[in-house]
Amino acid sequence: MKRVSCAMPVVLVNQTLSQLLRFLVGKNLKTWEQCLPHAEFAYNRVVNSTTSYSPFEVVFRSSPLSPLNLLHLPNTFAMMNKDELSKATS
Repeated sequence: MKRVSCAMPVVLVNQTLSQLLRFLVGKNLKTWEQCLPHAEFAYNRVVNSTTSYSPFEVVFRSSPLSPLNLLHLPNTFAMMNKDELSKATS
């Protein structure tokens, strides 16, 4: 029987964060420290397929706001004229 180490989740988190940082930093290796908070925030917002919760939801029972949550998006339906609106809904 294969024995599962309790350190396995930590290894997976480290691998995932490492890949994410590698993508964010690219060729500019000196910026990895500046990218770390963004990578951590992104990782903590992703919903886990097993638990159906993000790490933030598990710890704080809610998801944090992101810049997109704070951005006021225009109402595109109000900008359309009646012909465009009827085409979009049909």
